[in-house]
Amino acid sequence: TDKTFSVLKNDQVTYDAAIENSDMLNSDGTLKSGINLSFSAYAIQKDGFADAFAAFEYSYSKVSSSDELSSAIESGKKAVMTADISLPESMRMSGEVYIFGNGYDLISPDGDSQRVIDVNGETEPVVLNIKDVNLVGPRTGTYTRGISVYDSSDVILNIEDSAVSATYYAINIASANENVEINVKNTVITGWAAFQTHSPYTKATFENCTLIGINDKQY
Repeated sequence: TDKTFSVLKNDQVTYDAAIENSDMLNSDGTLKSGINLSFSAYAIQKDGFADAFAAFEYSYSKVSSSDELSSAIESGKKAVMTADISLPESMRMSGEVYIFGNGYDLISPDGDSQRVIDVNGETEPVVLNIKDVNLVGPRTGTYTRGISVYDSSDVILNIEDSAVSATYYAINIASANENVEINVKNTVITGWAAFQTHSPYTKATFENCTLIGINDKQY
């Protein structure tokens, strides 16, 4: 059931003492408008735990390095990024994965055939959930990918409020895949090809997205 939660204590904000009334006015003396506060929030069911913090630690893991990210995914936790993360190599994905980026960058190594996320040769279902992550694919090298899926069965990609880029294919559904479903919302996708599929029956839905193809190759 949909519910409404208060994010701010007592639904109030406080301002730094250094801020003066004049800071809230435009140059013509009118009150400033359109000032927004943005939050990243995670709903936790704390029943069965000592408190909400303990419940969070059980299901989620804050990550600020590639090692922490890999450890969180391997242990089945939902990864919450607290900093930009540069990967030493492409991340191989399997099972059900959640990455909440909080607007931070997940950066692929540069070089030929590198990618940020790689789903390759998976025979069991894969569900990849990406939210508020800037997936920065290789900026140099050939045959690069942002996200690549190859020779795998039953793959679902859910991407929301994010960005995906690569010098070649930003989202690449290569050959020999079966039952690939892609759901992308509010995301900017940039590459020589923003989206490409070689696999039949791929189902891709893009909602409120911007796909940018860059014609910068010799062919």
